[in-house]
Amino acid sequence: RLPLYLAEHRTRTGDPDELLSWLFAPQAIAGPGWSNPQVTALLRYARAEPNEAKRAELYKQISKIVQAEVPRIPLFHSRRPLAATKKVRGLVPGAAGLESLGRVSLGR
Repeated sequence: RLPLYLAEHRTRTGDPDELLSWLFAPQAIAGPGWSNPQVTALLRYARAEPNEAKRAELYKQISKIVQAEVPRIPLFHSRRPLAATKKVRGLVPGAAGLESLGRVSLGR
């Protein structure tokens, strides 16, 4: 028997750390039970690294470890449709599925 979790998370910033920490850090909200000290250290280093290229390389290392150990198996990924009439102005789809409505207006 294995635990089953139903959860949804979308990154608000597009930063890979937001999703990877949510899934694979020791205090992961997506369900406890898996811990890898190397992944924990790499997450900490990547979070503090100001150089984007170096951060990307650290996240690639994390990804390789996670792919090898398979601590979580996503069963599905939901898609959120976004639709509006031509009257809607200023609506910009967000990369993470979180749209800001601050500049949205209705035209004629």
